[in-house]
Amino acid sequence: MHWFHLGAFFAIFVTSCVGLGHLAESWVLRRGWRAWASGLLSAAVVLVWPVGVVAYFMYDASRYQAEHPGDDAPGMVIFAMVTVGFPLLALLGIVPVRLGAFLARRRHRRLSLR
Repeated sequence: MHWFHLGAFFAIFVTSCVGLGHLAESWVLRRGWRAWASGLLSAAVVLVWPVGVVAYFMYDASRYQAEHPGDDAPGMVIFAMVTVGFPLLALLGIVPVRLGAFLARRRHRRLSLR
């Protein structure tokens, strides 16, 4: 059952990264912005999932800490998430985001040739 949850998370993660990367690159191409804007928006999209996951863990840890004062497990989980989970999610998100940007650029080039 855990493999199903992991697979579903990975599918949602990759799909949302590709879609948001496509959206960011489409904005850049439609508005005629410079190339550095594409990199800046891609970096922002790459950081969406890591920031969201860390924020969720911090919220969940504060709720746990209120129920169990004196327990240091939430702090260890947040430390592990910030030092391992955040960089890992950011690195895993780079390729799908750039794939979405590539697909948007390819689509824009194909539509402009018509």
